[in-house]
Amino acid sequence: MTNEPSETDHIAAARERKEALAQAFDGRTVWYQEKYILVHARAEVTTSDWGVNVRLANDDGYAVFHGRPISLSGRWDVLIVGEGRMGAQYAGWSLTTWHPFGEDEEAAMAEISATTSQAESAEGSNAVE
Repeated sequence: MTNEPSETDHIAAARERKEALAQAFDGRTVWYQEKYILVHARAEVTTSDWGVNVRLANDDGYAVFHGRPISLSGRWDVLIVGEGRMGAQYAGWSLTTWHPFGEDEEAAMAEISATTSQAESAEGSNAVE
């Protein structure tokens, strides 16, 4: 007989340490990043004995990537969670409450977006019929 905790005990202990931090993301606006994907949306977090499930929502409903809703999950023992950051080892996704590339990058993206929309509206007014 061994004194090693069972896998269930291991996951329960991880849940006890991480659940409050994970639930703090519920309803917050976050940046979701996975490889080349970067999405700004509101997180809807649910927890269970197994781990965490996150759905990302925007003003139009659920955030989508290539026509599919973004839904993430991670078991308690592979979840990395801290103040303003959550991710799942081996799954490759992460959420942060700040722009992952810094405030300068966020400002640059906003400027590009504004410039693009101004150019599109200017082109529309000069259209030849």
